[in-house]
Amino acid sequence: MSYLSADDNQKQSISLKKAHDDFRECCAAWQKAIDSDEQVPAEIIRATFVHLIMVLRIYCLPQNWNSLGKPREHLPLTLVYLLANKLQYIEAGELPAEIALLTSRGRPSAGPHEQRDIGLAVATMKLAERGLLDIKAPTKHIAKVYGIDERTARRWKSQFSWVEPEHFFPATDDKSRPELIKDEADRAGHRYRKAGRSHVAQASRAKKRSGT
Repeated sequence: MSYLSADDNQKQSISLKKAHDDFRECCAAWQKAIDSDEQVPAEIIRATFVHLIMVLRIYCLPQNWNSLGKPREHLPLTLVYLLANKLQYIEAGELPAEIALLTSRGRPSAGPHEQRDIGLAVATMKLAERGLLDIKAPTKHIAKVYGIDERTARRWKSQFSWVEPEHFFPATDDKSRPELIKDEADRAGHRYRKAGRSHVAQASRAKKRSGT
């Protein structure tokens, strides 16, 4: 497996086992760099956390829980140990070195709230394309709602292609979920137009800075 960003690695829905295998492979590459007295490359660190997020997301999906409320696949102990270790650093008021490395390079990536808003956009487009929402041109619709161009909407759909509608409102039945997601995406689009990286939000902030 090559250590690529989420848009290349999550082209389709994957199982909890597959997500954990990818996570474990990233950890092995991480350990190899440490054993060789090398700095762990940022792309491997980022890929490790991407797959960690994937494991946790898939674990929470309704498909992973049986009628008795028990998980079909359990969280791997190696993953739980890593999470506990990183949280222990944070609880002590320290930022783990590898996380600090990611936050110090280049333009910041979308934070959790922004990723959720983008995820809602992707889920809305997928539902419309599957005929589960009455939206004639999904990409154009999202571009208008979020104040972005259609190229950005298409990039989101590729970059966050692993997002599925089932990630949202997991306790809701499949029939009710599409409209709930659309309504939530409308609210997310309003937030993004005001405070996100949309051209509408950026133009508004530039106008305020210039005092015009």
